[in-house]
Amino acid sequence: MSLIKVLSLIMLLLLASCHREIKLPSNDETALLEKGFDAYSQGDWEAALESYGGALHINPLSPPANFYSGVIYHLKKDYPSAIGHFDKGLSSDPANFQLLFNRGLTYLESGQIPEARADFLQCVSVNPSSWEAYYYLGMCGIKTGNDHDAVKYLLEAERLNNGYFWSYFICGIAYYRQGSYINALSQWNDALKLRKDFPQLYCYAGYAYFHLNENKNALINLKIAMSMEYSDPSVFTGIAAVYYRMKDYPKAKEYLQKALKAGLNISKESFTDFPYSGTIKQIIMEITK
Repeated sequence: MSLIKVLSLIMLLLLASCHREIKLPSNDETALLEKGFDAYSQGDWEAALESYGGALHINPLSPPANFYSGVIYHLKKDYPSAIGHFDKGLSSDPANFQLLFNRGLTYLESGQIPEARADFLQCVSVNPSSWEAYYYLGMCGIKTGNDHDAVKYLLEAERLNNGYFWSYFICGIAYYRQGSYINALSQWNDALKLRKDFPQLYCYAGYAYFHLNENKNALINLKIAMSMEYSDPSVFTGIAAVYYRMKDYPKAKEYLQKALKAGLNISKESFTDFPYSGTIKQIIMEITK
Protein backbone atom coordinates (compact mmCIF):
# COMPACT_ATOMS: atom_id res chain seq x y z
CA MET A 1 0.00 0.00 0.00
CA SER A 2 1.41 3.42 -0.97
CA LEU A 3 2.20 6.09 1.62
CA ILE A 4 -0.59 8.31 0.25
CA LYS A 5 -3.12 5.51 0.69
CA VAL A 6 -1.89 4.82 4.20
CA LEU A 7 -2.19 8.49 5.15
CA SER A 8 -5.62 8.72 3.55
CA LEU A 9 -6.80 5.68 5.48
CA ILE A 10 -5.43 7.14 8.72
CA MET A 11 -7.36 10.36 8.01
CA LEU A 12 -10.55 8.39 7.49
CA LEU A 13 -10.02 6.46 10.70
CA LEU A 14 -9.33 9.64 12.63
CA LEU A 15 -12.48 11.22 11.24
CA ALA A 16 -14.44 8.22 12.48
CA SER A 17 -12.78 7.90 15.86
CA CYS A 18 -12.03 11.46 16.98
CA HIS A 19 -14.57 11.05 19.79
CA ARG A 20 -14.40 8.20 22.27
CA GLU A 21 -17.98 7.11 21.77
CA ILE A 22 -17.37 6.50 18.05
CA LYS A 23 -16.19 2.95 17.43
CA LEU A 24 -13.60 2.12 14.78
CA PRO A 25 -15.01 0.78 11.50
CA SER A 26 -14.99 -2.95 10.81
CA ASN A 27 -12.52 -4.45 8.34
CA ASP A 28 -15.18 -4.60 5.61
CA GLU A 29 -16.18 -0.99 6.23
CA THR A 30 -12.55 0.11 6.28
CA ALA A 31 -11.90 -1.58 2.92
CA LEU A 32 -14.90 0.20 1.38
CA LEU A 33 -13.82 3.54 2.88
CA GLU A 34 -10.38 3.14 1.36
CA LYS A 35 -11.81 2.11 -2.00
CA GLY A 36 -14.14 5.08 -1.90
CA PHE A 37 -11.33 7.48 -1.13
CA ASP A 38 -9.24 6.06 -3.98
CA ALA A 39 -12.10 6.76 -6.40
CA TYR A 40 -12.77 10.18 -4.88
CA SER A 41 -9.12 11.23 -5.15
CA GLN A 42 -9.17 10.25 -8.83
CA GLY A 43 -12.30 12.28 -9.49
CA ASP A 44 -14.54 9.24 -10.08
CA TRP A 45 -17.45 10.47 -8.00
CA GLU A 46 -19.94 7.77 -8.98
CA ALA A 47 -17.55 4.95 -8.07
CA ALA A 48 -16.76 6.74 -4.80
CA LEU A 49 -20.46 7.06 -3.96
CA GLU A 50 -20.96 3.38 -4.69
CA SER A 51 -18.17 2.39 -2.28
CA TYR A 52 -19.32 4.82 0.40
CA GLY A 53 -22.84 3.51 -0.09
CA GLY A 54 -21.53 0.03 0.72
CA ALA A 55 -19.87 1.37 3.85
CA LEU A 56 -23.10 3.08 4.86
CA HIS A 57 -24.98 -0.20 4.36
CA ILE A 58 -22.72 -1.65 7.06
CA ASN A 59 -22.79 1.46 9.26
CA PRO A 60 -25.45 4.03 8.26
CA LEU A 61 -24.01 6.62 10.67
CA SER A 62 -20.39 6.27 9.54
CA PRO A 63 -18.86 9.78 9.87
CA PRO A 64 -16.26 9.32 7.09
CA ALA A 65 -18.65 7.69 4.61
CA ASN A 66 -21.26 10.35 5.26
CA PHE A 67 -18.61 13.10 5.12
CA TYR A 68 -17.23 12.17 1.70
CA SER A 69 -20.67 11.36 0.31
CA GLY A 70 -21.78 14.81 1.47
CA VAL A 71 -18.74 16.46 -0.11
CA ILE A 72 -19.40 14.74 -3.43
CA TYR A 73 -23.07 15.73 -3.45
CA HIS A 74 -22.02 19.29 -2.58
CA LEU A 75 -19.67 19.32 -5.58
CA LYS A 76 -22.52 17.99 -7.72
CA LYS A 77 -24.65 20.85 -6.33
CA ASP A 78 -27.15 18.38 -4.92
CA TYR A 79 -27.36 20.32 -1.68
CA PRO A 80 -30.26 18.46 -0.02
CA SER A 81 -28.43 15.13 -0.42
CA ALA A 82 -25.20 16.67 0.84
CA ILE A 83 -26.90 18.10 3.93
CA GLY A 84 -28.64 14.77 4.54
CA HIS A 85 -25.30 12.95 4.68
CA PHE A 86 -23.71 15.58 6.91
CA ASP A 87 -26.73 15.33 9.22
CA LYS A 88 -26.35 11.56 9.48
CA GLY A 89 -22.65 11.82 10.25
CA LEU A 90 -23.29 14.46 12.89
CA SER A 91 -26.06 12.43 14.52
CA SER A 92 -23.42 10.09 15.95
CA ASP A 93 -20.65 12.69 16.21
CA PRO A 94 -22.23 16.13 16.81
CA ALA A 95 -18.95 17.96 17.44
CA ASN A 96 -17.15 16.67 14.34
CA PHE A 97 -15.51 19.81 12.95
CA GLN A 98 -15.19 18.64 9.33
CA LEU A 99 -18.82 17.59 9.15
CA LEU A 100 -19.99 20.86 10.74
CA PHE A 101 -17.75 22.99 8.54
CA ASN A 102 -18.79 21.34 5.29
CA ARG A 103 -22.46 21.40 6.21
CA GLY A 104 -22.00 25.11 6.91
CA LEU A 105 -20.46 25.59 3.47
CA THR A 106 -23.36 23.74 1.88
CA TYR A 107 -25.91 25.82 3.74
CA LEU A 108 -24.05 28.99 2.72
CA GLU A 109 -23.84 28.05 -0.94
CA SER A 110 -27.51 27.07 -1.03
CA GLY A 111 -28.57 30.40 0.52
CA GLN A 112 -29.51 29.08 3.97
CA ILE A 113 -27.53 31.73 5.83
CA PRO A 114 -28.89 31.37 9.41
CA GLU A 115 -28.18 27.62 9.32
CA ALA A 116 -24.70 28.24 7.90
CA ARG A 117 -23.94 30.81 10.60
CA ALA A 118 -25.05 28.39 13.33
CA ASP A 119 -22.71 25.69 12.00
CA PHE A 120 -19.72 28.04 11.73
CA LEU A 121 -20.34 29.31 15.26
CA GLN A 122 -20.25 25.72 16.45
CA CYS A 123 -17.04 25.22 14.44
CA VAL A 124 -15.25 28.02 16.30
CA SER A 125 -16.53 26.56 19.55
CA VAL A 126 -14.99 23.19 18.64
CA ASN A 127 -11.84 24.72 17.15
CA PRO A 128 -11.24 28.38 18.18
CA SER A 129 -8.13 28.56 15.98
CA SER A 130 -10.03 27.91 12.73
CA TRP A 131 -9.54 31.07 10.71
CA GLU A 132 -11.62 29.51 7.93
CA ALA A 133 -14.70 29.28 10.18
CA TYR A 134 -14.26 32.93 11.20
CA TYR A 135 -13.89 33.91 7.55
CA TYR A 136 -17.16 32.24 6.61
CA LEU A 137 -18.90 33.79 9.61
CA GLY A 138 -17.78 37.08 8.09
CA MET A 139 -19.24 36.01 4.75
CA CYS A 140 -22.56 35.25 6.47
CA GLY A 141 -22.50 38.82 7.77
CA ILE A 142 -21.78 40.19 4.30
CA LYS A 143 -24.60 38.19 2.71
CA THR A 144 -27.16 39.34 5.30
CA GLY A 145 -26.02 42.98 5.35
CA ASN A 146 -24.72 42.67 8.91
CA ASP A 147 -21.47 44.50 8.24
CA HIS A 148 -20.66 44.95 11.94
CA ASP A 149 -20.65 41.16 12.38
CA ALA A 150 -18.70 40.75 9.15
CA VAL A 151 -15.92 43.06 10.34
CA LYS A 152 -15.72 41.38 13.75
CA TYR A 153 -15.29 37.90 12.34
CA LEU A 154 -13.07 38.86 9.40
CA LEU A 155 -10.65 40.71 11.68
CA GLU A 156 -10.38 37.54 13.76
CA ALA A 157 -9.75 35.52 10.61
CA GLU A 158 -6.94 37.95 9.75
CA ARG A 159 -5.47 37.64 13.22
CA LEU A 160 -5.33 33.86 12.89
CA ASN A 161 -4.08 33.91 9.29
CA ASN A 162 -2.57 37.15 8.00
CA GLY A 163 -1.86 35.73 4.57
CA TYR A 164 -5.36 35.22 3.16
CA PHE A 165 -6.16 37.90 0.59
CA TRP A 166 -9.93 37.54 0.66
CA SER A 167 -10.27 38.30 4.38
CA TYR A 168 -8.84 41.79 3.81
CA PHE A 169 -10.74 42.37 0.57
CA ILE A 170 -14.13 41.40 2.01
CA CYS A 171 -13.49 43.20 5.31
CA GLY A 172 -12.78 46.35 3.29
CA ILE A 173 -16.16 46.00 1.62
CA ALA A 174 -17.86 45.68 5.02
CA TYR A 175 -16.12 48.82 6.29
CA TYR A 176 -16.96 50.71 3.08
CA ARG A 177 -20.64 49.82 3.33
CA GLN A 178 -20.62 51.25 6.87
CA GLY A 179 -19.11 54.50 5.61
CA SER A 180 -15.80 53.79 7.35
CA TYR A 181 -13.68 54.68 4.33
CA ILE A 182 -10.32 55.03 6.12
CA ASN A 183 -10.67 51.54 7.59
CA ALA A 184 -11.74 50.21 4.20
CA LEU A 185 -8.59 51.65 2.61
CA SER A 186 -6.46 50.15 5.38
CA GLN A 187 -7.88 46.71 4.62
CA TRP A 188 -7.43 47.09 0.87
CA ASN A 189 -3.87 48.32 1.28
CA ASP A 190 -3.13 45.18 3.32
CA ALA A 191 -4.76 43.14 0.56
CA LEU A 192 -2.49 44.82 -2.01
CA LYS A 193 0.54 43.54 -0.10
CA LEU A 194 -0.68 40.03 -0.89
CA ARG A 195 -1.94 40.57 -4.41
CA LYS A 196 -1.42 43.49 -6.77
CA ASP A 197 -3.15 42.07 -9.85
CA PHE A 198 -6.76 42.44 -8.70
CA PRO A 199 -8.29 45.51 -10.40
CA GLN A 200 -11.34 45.65 -8.14
CA LEU A 201 -9.04 46.64 -5.28
CA TYR A 202 -7.95 49.76 -7.11
CA CYS A 203 -11.49 50.52 -8.27
CA TYR A 204 -12.97 50.27 -4.78
CA ALA A 205 -10.05 52.19 -3.26
CA GLY A 206 -10.83 54.91 -5.79
CA TYR A 207 -14.39 55.09 -4.48
CA ALA A 208 -13.17 55.26 -0.88
CA TYR A 209 -10.81 58.12 -1.76
CA PHE A 210 -13.68 59.85 -3.58
CA HIS A 211 -15.78 59.78 -0.41
CA LEU A 212 -12.82 61.16 1.53
CA ASN A 213 -12.66 64.05 -0.99
CA GLU A 214 -9.22 62.95 -2.18
CA ASN A 215 -9.91 63.42 -5.87
CA LYS A 216 -6.35 62.89 -7.07
CA ASN A 217 -5.93 59.56 -5.27
CA ALA A 218 -9.41 58.53 -6.40
CA LEU A 219 -8.57 59.19 -10.03
CA ILE A 220 -5.16 57.46 -9.78
CA ASN A 221 -6.68 54.27 -8.40
CA LEU A 222 -9.65 54.19 -10.75
CA LYS A 223 -7.39 54.67 -13.76
CA ILE A 224 -5.07 51.90 -12.55
CA ALA A 225 -8.11 49.61 -12.51
CA MET A 226 -9.03 50.76 -16.01
CA SER A 227 -5.45 50.17 -17.22
CA MET A 228 -5.79 46.57 -16.08
CA GLU A 229 -8.63 46.18 -18.60
CA TYR A 230 -11.25 46.16 -15.87
CA SER A 231 -14.35 47.11 -17.85
CA ASP A 232 -17.03 46.98 -15.16
CA PRO A 233 -19.32 50.04 -15.36
CA SER A 234 -18.31 51.02 -11.82
CA VAL A 235 -14.80 52.04 -12.85
CA PHE A 236 -16.07 54.46 -15.53
CA THR A 237 -18.85 55.71 -13.26
CA GLY A 238 -16.33 56.49 -10.53
CA ILE A 239 -14.07 58.38 -12.93
CA ALA A 240 -17.07 60.34 -14.21
CA ALA A 241 -18.00 61.30 -10.65
CA VAL A 242 -14.46 62.47 -9.86
CA TYR A 243 -14.25 64.61 -13.02
CA TYR A 244 -17.64 66.12 -12.22
CA ARG A 245 -16.47 67.09 -8.76
CA MET A 246 -13.33 68.60 -10.33
CA LYS A 247 -15.67 70.59 -12.63
CA ASP A 248 -14.28 68.92 -15.76
CA TYR A 249 -17.76 68.36 -17.17
CA PRO A 250 -16.74 67.22 -20.68
CA LYS A 251 -14.59 64.45 -19.15
CA ALA A 252 -17.40 63.56 -16.75
CA LYS A 253 -19.82 63.10 -19.65
CA GLU A 254 -17.23 61.16 -21.66
CA TYR A 255 -16.74 58.60 -18.89
CA LEU A 256 -20.43 58.38 -18.12
CA GLN A 257 -20.96 57.39 -21.76
CA LYS A 258 -18.32 54.71 -21.31
CA ALA A 259 -20.12 53.48 -18.19
CA LEU A 260 -23.43 53.32 -20.07
CA LYS A 261 -21.76 51.47 -22.93
CA ALA A 262 -20.28 49.00 -20.43
CA GLY A 263 -23.74 48.23 -19.06
CA LEU A 264 -24.61 50.86 -16.45
CA ASN A 265 -28.38 51.24 -16.16
CA ILE A 266 -29.20 54.19 -13.95
CA SER A 267 -32.90 53.33 -13.96
CA LYS A 268 -32.31 50.08 -12.09
CA GLU A 269 -32.33 49.66 -8.32
CA SER A 270 -29.00 47.84 -8.61
CA PHE A 271 -27.41 51.23 -9.29
CA THR A 272 -27.53 51.77 -5.53
CA ASP A 273 -25.59 48.56 -4.80
CA PHE A 274 -21.93 48.47 -3.73
CA PRO A 275 -19.81 50.44 -4.53
CA TYR A 276 -22.38 53.05 -5.51
CA SER A 277 -23.81 55.47 -2.97
CA GLY A 278 -26.40 58.18 -2.82
CA THR A 279 -23.72 60.77 -3.54
CA ILE A 280 -22.54 58.92 -6.65
CA LYS A 281 -26.09 58.49 -7.90
CA GLN A 282 -26.86 62.18 -7.38
CA ILE A 283 -23.74 63.20 -9.32
CA ILE A 284 -24.54 60.84 -12.20
CA MET A 285 -28.07 62.26 -12.39
CA GLU A 286 -26.56 65.76 -12.56
CA ILE A 287 -24.27 64.73 -15.44
CA THR A 288 -27.18 63.30 -17.42
CA LYS A 289 -29.14 66.56 -17.32
